[in-house]
Amino acid sequence: MKSFKIIILSLFLFIFNACKKDDKQMAETEGTWELKSSTNGITGKVETYPIDNGKLIIFSESNYQIFSDHKMIRSGTFKIVEETSLIHKEKGKRLIYDNEPDQIRTFLDIKGDELEIYIDAFDGSSALYVKK
Repeated sequence: MKSFKIIILSLFLFIFNACKKDDKQMAETEGTWELKSSTNGITGKVETYPIDNGKLIIFSESNYQIFSDHKMIRSGTFKIVEETSLIHKEKGKRLIYDNEPDQIRTFLDIKGDELEIYIDAFDGSSALYVKK
């Protein structure tokens, strides 16, 4: 009976720590992000955008909203899961919109006040956002 309690306690602690990690990733992502630049995956061409361009992504708790020209064009739920990138062969933060894990594999990296979202493909495009 004692070993059963230890197993249950261990399982609880494992789940609690996993949730803490997810909460930290979600909190780090929360906020309003404005598109700064985008890179075409095929040509490598970088396009830069002026400040207050109306191209935003807003993450709050487990919801997102995407704006173009200050008008919302998409919204729903998101989650971040740790997965191995097929391209980089390293663990990263995979961004899954609307609970659809079979969609195009998209990852994100946050460094300071910059958020990079990129497609996990050799010719995948990427977008760089700055926190507002």
